[in-house]
Amino acid sequence: MLRRELWSYFKAIESDLSMCQRYVEFVPENFSAYSTEFAKIILLAGSETDSVMREITRAAKPTGRIQGIKDYEPEISKLFPYFKEMQVQVKGTGIVLAPWQDWLETQGPDWWRNCYNKLKHQRAKSFSSATLKNALLAVGGLYLALLHLHHNQLRLAEREEMAKTPILFSPMNHPKDTRYIFAFAGSPFDFTERDAELKGDSA
Repeated sequence: MLRRELWSYFKAIESDLSMCQRYVEFVPENFSAYSTEFAKIILLAGSETDSVMREITRAAKPTGRIQGIKDYEPEISKLFPYFKEMQVQVKGTGIVLAPWQDWLETQGPDWWRNCYNKLKHQRAKSFSSATLKNALLAVGGLYLALLHLHHNQLRLAEREEMAKTPILFSPMNHPKDTRYIFAFAGSPFDFTERDAELKGDSA
């Protein structure tokens, strides 16, 4: 079942980011533009991502201490071997991002450690890191985290909703792993048969 409270919060953050297109065109030439609004969005997205990642990790590791992003990486990499390679496309721009590609076991990805963390703890010194690119990476990273949190919990209509309704982002299928949610009717990764079984079980 789709966690509506998480999905609605993501859509609110994404909507705020989309509104920024009124003032800054979403093109690579503007990736270094920074603003208070981008800072707000990055902090909101980073905090929510931390909560979602913790929930995924806790489900995989019910016992033991989980302190932060360093603890999430081993468990999430086991559950989803291709997670770090997953990409999102920014609709209507041709921009493709892989928010987690440089996530290491010892440290978070660059946008996390050099932007989100520094904005959280050293905002005055790090304000210029609140860029368009980091805002896109932060919200895109949250989107991927939510898709994976729900990877085996949704019916087809809910998967289609998560794949098709975001304002800015669309998921990109990974060709090597068919377990992912990035699938809807007619695609090679269609889960219609499994959904039919689930419907039968609930009847």
